[in-house]
Amino acid sequence: QKDKKEALKWYINAAKQNDKRALRYLEMIYPEKIHTEVNKTDYLYYNNNEIQYHISKMSASMKNTVLLKKDGTVIAAGSNQWGQCNIKDWKNIISVDCSDYMTVGLKQNGTVVAVGNNEEGQCNVQSWKDIVSIACGRYHTVGLSIYGTVKVVGRNKNGQCDVQGWKEIVSIACSSVHVVGLRKDGTVVARGENGYGQCDVRDWRNISAIFCCGCYTVGLQKDGTVETTKGNHGPYHVQN
Repeated sequence: QKDKKEALKWYINAAKQNDKRALRYLEMIYPEKIHTEVNKTDYLYYNNNEIQYHISKMSASMKNTVLLKKDGTVIAAGSNQWGQCNIKDWKNIISVDCSDYMTVGLKQNGTVVAVGNNEEGQCNVQSWKDIVSIACGRYHTVGLSIYGTVKVVGRNKNGQCDVQGWKEIVSIACSSVHVVGLRKDGTVVARGENGYGQCDVRDWRNISAIFCCGCYTVGLQKDGTVETTKGNHGPYHVQN
C-alpha cells in the first residue's frame, strides 16, 4: 500500500510536468476517480486529464507560506515564532496575505482576521468591515473597502498609514515600508518611505494593475507596457 501511494505521487508529479505517458497511465489505472485517492493528501486531485489543486490562492514571505483552500480554510507552514501560523480555526476565508511576522485573512463577510506579531498594532483589524482586498507588510496591514477608501494599521514611521484622503481606490499593494493605491481613473498614489523614489508615481496614467517591493513600485498600463519607479538603477518604461 505504501509503495502504491509513492508510485501515485510520482505519476502525479510527472503529470504536473505535462508528461503524456504519466497522464495516460493515470487515465488507465484511475479513470475519473483518481481524486478519491489523492484527496487523502489534502493537496491535489486528478480529473479530466488535468492536475487540479484544492488551493485557490497563496502568499509567501521569507519565513512563511500561506495557502488558501477552496473550502475557505487556510494552511500555513514555516516559522511560528510570533504565532503567524495559528490559523487552523479560520473559516470562510476568501483571500490571504502574509509577511515574515504575520498572516492576514479576508473573510467572506468583509471582515478581517490577523495573527502574529502585534508590536506595532498591525493585527488590530477586528473592527474592519466591508473590506474587499487585503495586503500586509512586515509591520502594517492594509485593507481596501467597498467604498474605495483604504484602512491601514501598524507602524507609521514613514507615513505609510497616512491614507485617510484616498478615494476611488480599486486595488492596493504594499511593501514593508510603503503603501500603493490604484485609482479608478488609472492614476496611482503612494505613501511611505521614498528613499529610492518608490512613491514617485504621481505622473503615471492608464495603469490597470500595481505591484511593489521595498525599494520600487511597478505599474501595468492598459496597453500592456510597464512603468517602474527608479529603484536602484534609475526610472524605466518597459515596452516589451
